[in-house]
Formats: sequence, C-alpha cells, structure tokens
Amino acid sequence: MSNSAKSALTHKSALTHKSALTQTRRVLKTALVAVAGFSIIVNLLVLALPLYSLQIFDRVLSSRSIETLLALTVVTIGLLALQAALDHVRGSVLRRVALRVETSLTGPVLRASLDDGSRGNPHADSGLRDLREVRTAIASPSLSALFDLPMTPFFVLVVFLIHPILGVFVIAAIALLAVLTGTHVLAARRPQDDDARAALKAGEAVQDYVRHAEAIQALGMGDAVERRWRGQNTRLLALDAILAGRVGAVLSLTKFVRMAVQVGITGLGASLALDGAITPGAMIASSLLMSRALAPVEQAVGGWKSWTSAAAAARRLIAGLRGVEEPANVVTLPAPKGNVEVTDLVYRPPGAEDAVLRGVSLRLAAGHSLAIVGPSGSGKSTLMRLIAGVWSASSGEIRIDGAELGQWKRGSLGRHVGYLPQSVQLLSGTIAENISRLEENPDSADIIAAARAAGVHELILRLPQGYGTVIGEGGYQLSGGQKQRIGLARALYGDPRLVILDEPNSNLDPEGEAALIDALQTCREAGRTIILVSHRPALLRSVDWIVVLRDGLIERAGARNELMRSFATPEDVSQQGSAPAARAAG
Repeated sequence: MSNSAKSALTHKSALTHKSALTQTRRVLKTALVAVAGFSIIVNLLVLALPLYSLQIFDRVLSSRSIETLLALTVVTIGLLALQAALDHVRGSVLRRVALRVETSLTGPVLRASLDDGSRGNPHADSGLRDLREVRTAIASPSLSALFDLPMTPFFVLVVFLIHPILGVFVIAAIALLAVLTGTHVLAARRPQDDDARAALKAGEAVQDYVRHAEAIQALGMGDAVERRWRGQNTRLLALDAILAGRVGAVLSLTKFVRMAVQVGITGLGASLALDGAITPGAMIASSLLMSRALAPVEQAVGGWKSWTSAAAAARRLIAGLRGVEEPANVVTLPAPKGNVEVTDLVYRPPGAEDAVLRGVSLRLAAGHSLAIVGPSGSGKSTLMRLIAGVWSASSGEIRIDGAELGQWKRGSLGRHVGYLPQSVQLLSGTIAENISRLEENPDSADIIAAARAAGVHELILRLPQGYGTVIGEGGYQLSGGQKQRIGLARALYGDPRLVILDEPNSNLDPEGEAALIDALQTCREAGRTIILVSHRPALLRSVDWIVVLRDGLIERAGARNELMRSFATPEDVSQQGSAPAARAAG
C-alpha cells in the first residue's frame, strides 16, 4: 500500500473516531423510539387475556355458547401470538442496536484505552469493560421493563374503570413496591460501593503478584503473599456477604408483598362480586391487569443494580471519549524529514506537584544524531516519551519539521517514527507481525530489510519457525536481549525518518551491542534523525551531539567530542556539579 493511500485511510479513520459518539447516539435514539412504539402495541395486546377472561365468565358461561367460546379463543390466541412476535422483534432490535453500539465504539474506546495506558494508567482497559457492560445492559431482556413501566398508569386506569376501590388498591400496592425499591437501593448502596472498591483492589493485587511471580518464588515470599491475599480476600468475602444479605432480605420481602397483593386484589374482587358491584369476570380481569401493572415495578427492583451500573459505565465511556483529543488540522501533513525542535518543555505528572522536566529546549536538524545522558531520575525517558508523542507536555511545545506535535495525526506520524522504549514489550503474534507493526499484508522484503538493519535477521532464522515463530502468551519465550533486538527491528521498519531509542542496549550482549552500533551507522548513512538515551561510550561515539540532563534541566549540551572530553566516562555525569542550562543545536 502506498504512503498516500495509507494516509487517506488514517484520515478516514480519524474522522470516524471523531463522530463515532454522535453517530452512536443517533442510532441508539432511533432504535429506542422504535422499541417504545413496539412496547405500546405489546402492552395494548396484554388486554387480550383480561378481556378473554371477562367474556368467558360473563357471557360464555351464562349463554353456554360453544361458537362464542371458539371464536373468542381463536381471536385471543391470535392476539397473544402477535404480542409474542412483537415482543421478539422488540428484543431483536435491542440486541442489534447493542451490537451496533459496541461495533461503532470499539475502535475509539480502544484508542482511548491505549492513550491512557501510554500514560501509565493501570485501569486503562476499563473502557472496554464498560463498553461490554453497556452492550450487555442494552441487549438484556430486563431493559424492556423500562419501556413497559410508562404503561403502568394505563393498566391502573383500566382497573379504576372496573371499580375505583380496586384502582386504589393497585395504586397502594405500586407505592409499597416503590418504597421497597428505594429501601433496596439505600440498603445496598454503601456495601455495593465498598464491595466494588475491595474487588478492584483485590484484582490489582492478584495481577501484581502474578506479574512479580518470579521474584516472589525466588525470594521465598510465597507464604507472605498468600497470608496477605487471604486477608484481602476475607474482607472482600465479608463485604459480599453483607451486600448479599441486605439485597436478599429486600428481594424476599418484595416477593412476599407481590404475592400478598395478588391475594389481596383477588379477595377484594371476590368481595365486590358477592356484593354485586362487579361481575366474576371483572374480578379475574382486574387480577390479571394488576399483575401486569406490577410486573415492571417488580422487575425494576431486581434490575436496578445492573441498570445503575450500566448507566455509570456509559457516563465513564462518554467522558473518556470526550477526553480524547484529535488534531484540529484535517490536512494530512507530508512525510517528515526529521527536524526536531523542543521549546520550553515542561512536564508535570498528573497529581504531582513537582515537574519532571522544567523548561527543556533543544534543536536537532534532520539527519543528525543526539544522545541524552544524565543520572537516574533526571527526566531522560520522560523527554523521549514526549518527543515520541506517547505523553503530552504540561507546557511548551515540540515541533517536527515545523509542525507542532498536536497537528500530526498519530497514525500518520507514527509510520515515520521508530520508537524503542526502555522496557520493550512485544505483542502476541508472530515475529513478522511484530516487526511489521501488525500492518495488513506487509511486504516480506520490508520485514527482512528492517531485521537486517537491526542485525537480527540471523538470530530470527535460528528460532523454531523463523519469522513465523509465535511469541507472547502461550508462544515461544524470548530473552530480554532478543526482545530488545526485535524491538529495534520494529522501530526501523518502514524507513522511519526519526528514530528514538531509550536505553537500546540495556539488555544486549556484546554481539547485540555491536549489531546496534552497526544499525546506528546505517541510520546515519540513510539520513535519519536519531535521538537516544545511553551512557555507554561505544554508543555515544555514534552520535553528533550530547545533552546532559539533571533534575529536569539541560545542564550541558554540545558536540560529542567536546562533551566526551569533559568527563572521563559518561557515568561521571552524575558526579558533575550544576551548570547553567544550555541549548543543543545541530
């Protein structure tokens, strides 16, 4: 696929993401209006059974007419069949729109989750869970009760028409169930919130234990971890028991009240029938109508938890999607040459008082290379993430070929950037898929060229299935050095003009480091701009400029030979005294 075609595809995708929430709302609104229409017809057809009972008791039994009985039965069965069919259609519409909602929002929500994940948010995947919860709630049959609830006054009115005393009884029963519903909500609200927080903490703890299983086993921490987990899990189970006890008590009381009022209206109707105020058929009809009037209220008692949870998930989704910033520029910029300009860059982590970077400025011309050195915690990796567009600066600006970073569409710029993070994570799939950045129908020659440029082609050929070796969960386990070298090949895939490498030799053996130095030389010969973090002299000799960071400020900056002479080894940077901030230019 050509670069212009890829850019057009990315542009179309960005527009789709921008309008996905609006389109989903429009589709959902249309579907819900249709469901409301079906619900009105379905609830009107509910009258078929009470009317059938009324006619049977008041006309058929007195006239002893088999023809009337047969006609009423056939018509009623037909109406009930129509009701069932429309009810099925209503459910089908809800299931289809639920699927449409998830299909439309999956892409944007995943993008938002990736943005959150790149900023270090441990709950970045919650957006996809929220989306599934919303889809499940929309497709749930219990949602139909919300559309049946507005028809409750209609059934109450019909009961009033049969006899006012019966109508008042039904209203009292509905009020009692409403009070029980409110009691249900109040009784479970705090235990539910506490239970949710405890479950979240327990889940995070398990993930943390599994992630550090190697250290836990090697250091003999298994018993301590088990003891701590038992304490956390015991508290969680206690909260579950409290919540289940309160909810169960209210549900049992609600069920009792529901059956009691059914007995009550039957007895009241029989009393009125004995006094001649209503007919026996009206007594049966009123009982059926009350049952229908109370059904949505009773379903609300049982379904409020899932509905409120889904509503909260929907609010989080909307807030998350609104928080995703997209470039205001609708024009796809041309492929960059690699000029980088950083001006007064400040980065303050969310919730932190102190800034990690405090007014960093530097310039690097296309085709030149820069090494960033400094003690731990000086802001080196933060600066790399900001230049790569992984994080957003608190203030200041970063420009690539004169365009501020926010003007570039992420997918468009990303194809021209080779980024190797300090902690290399490869995706589940084949090595070829990882190197090609999961590109659809990649050219094998480009994959091999990137592997050769990273000096990892021969290493890959020695793996069980070569480029087709599956890695990740359940696949072939690579060493840290192998991951780093394949990650370098991924960074060099597609002829990137800007190569950003954060500690690219942290896990490499001498052979891997020699291959890395050759890769850097190849990048320089190809005119690529290189920015790397390293302290090893062998790599520093491969760059044109060096910047020394300390406490979020540029302490020194200059040509490679000039700065390497100023300290015996790069590690000595941490022992140097403070100096005025400088600007690197190339």
